[in-house]
Amino acid sequence: MKWIALQGLKGGVGTTTAVAHLGEACHRQGRSVLLLDLSPGNLLRIYLGMPWEVRRGLVPALTAGTPWYQAAYRSASGVQFIPFGVESHPLAEQGYSRSVLRQWFRQIRQEAAELQLQEDTLCIVDCPALGPGEDLLLQDLVELHLLVVNPDPGCFASLRQREPLPGAQVLINRLHAESPLECDLQDMMMASPAVQVLPVAVQQDSHVPESLAWKQTVFQAAPASQAAQDFALLASWMLSQLRETEHVA
Repeated sequence: MKWIALQGLKGGVGTTTAVAHLGEACHRQGRSVLLLDLSPGNLLRIYLGMPWEVRRGLVPALTAGTPWYQAAYRSASGVQFIPFGVESHPLAEQGYSRSVLRQWFRQIRQEAAELQLQEDTLCIVDCPALGPGEDLLLQDLVELHLLVVNPDPGCFASLRQREPLPGAQVLINRLHAESPLECDLQDMMMASPAVQVLPVAVQQDSHVPESLAWKQTVFQAAPASQAAQDFALLASWMLSQLRETEHVA
């Protein structure tokens, strides 16, 4: 398995949206995919058609002492996923600390063979947003770590004020291509020696929130949309990067 983590530079930049669409895009390109939600917002499942009222997921399974992989589901299109879930438990009072999330991920990675997934399966993880001064949550535990940002002054300022994040590659999401300001900020991010920006950006597209209302990705709700094209291109880029890593290894 190959493990990819997506984490927002801050909340609200569209990390969960990117995870759901990247997983669907990779699945459509012939790869077996498992999406793992480590974000307490528990929203990844919505793009994959899971009913609002269903509370099952990773947290209820682990706190009940049952195997975490019994919380796995399959979307209508065939993407496998594990929602975060909702459970009343003392851990909830701790806000699901970074140490707890890392511990769970280590356990999942070690026991992933029990799912009997295909050897080339991609496991894409939705991580909670970075807090002030925090390092990447799974930086040393995954093959690829994407830091999701928006091309806005707030994200640009946050990137400039942070120490470099080794190993992270920056994904620009929700780019208004007609905005001179956002295009300038994109160029400035790409020119910065402190960050490595992906050559693929995802443009702002009204079809994305509309698809969420239907509990779908744009690949089902609006297959000809700009977002569908962008996420398909992003998936192709990521798969090529992983192939290069395998070749070097």
